[in-house]
Amino acid sequence: MLDLDGGGVVGDEDVLRFKKRFGQTVSRKGANVRQVEVAPGSQVALQADAVGADRIRVRVAMDGIEQMSGFGLHIVADPPILRFAGRADSLRFGGADAGIELIHDDTYAFYIGEHVRGLRRPLETPDGWGVDLLFDLQGVPQNIELRVEDGFIGLGRGRMQRIEQTSSVRVIPQVYALYANYPNPFNPSTMIPLSIPARSLDERSGRSQLSVYNALGQVVRTWDLSTWDPGFHTLMWDGRDAQGRPVASGVYLIRLRADHFVQVRKALLVR
Repeated sequence: MLDLDGGGVVGDEDVLRFKKRFGQTVSRKGANVRQVEVAPGSQVALQADAVGADRIRVRVAMDGIEQMSGFGLHIVADPPILRFAGRADSLRFGGADAGIELIHDDTYAFYIGEHVRGLRRPLETPDGWGVDLLFDLQGVPQNIELRVEDGFIGLGRGRMQRIEQTSSVRVIPQVYALYANYPNPFNPSTMIPLSIPARSLDERSGRSQLSVYNALGQVVRTWDLSTWDPGFHTLMWDGRDAQGRPVASGVYLIRLRADHFVQVRKALLVR
């Protein structure tokens, strides 16, 4: 399914053919192209969590597929701020030494495929079978949607079927994070990116807040984040104190504090 040029090795040429053949299959002689049949009841679901400040873990789970010899997925990130970082699990399709893995990263589009080696018969795939993938967050943190544009399964001997139902998911932070403000130095305002995780009712009883301190350790401005929804947020500080007065040029400390988490960043205001 993945050695599309018949060279015996999965390489860049196979990646290009893999991308072009989403939605099509070619007869053995290569003369005819026909639409791929749908695998009835098949579906692929995503679960995406920001497990670190810059690390996204995506669980890809497949249901309604009794057996297959391989799979191919076209996953898109919107906005395009992710880079593929590897697998979170060590098992490959068909066993640790049995799989041929193909991953191509176009920043916003990821082409992921796996196939058992040789001419082995299709393997049984119980509901919930899947892979765990890791991505690195690039650029300004913000809410990200991941969606499966297309999915296919191989049935051996060049046969392929399209996965009937695909899905999308929003990346949910599992940790607090305070990112570097931008621009920095700034005048008159700066943007402060941060992430807020999903919290239990007990955790929500505590206060989470973002504060700006001057060089003397005095509080200049504070925002209460306790009622903010989980996700990536960007807060603007306009260089003013709580009374709306412009503050002087200098170094300021931005502190995010929530539950048992504290993180501090420096910001330089130049008037």
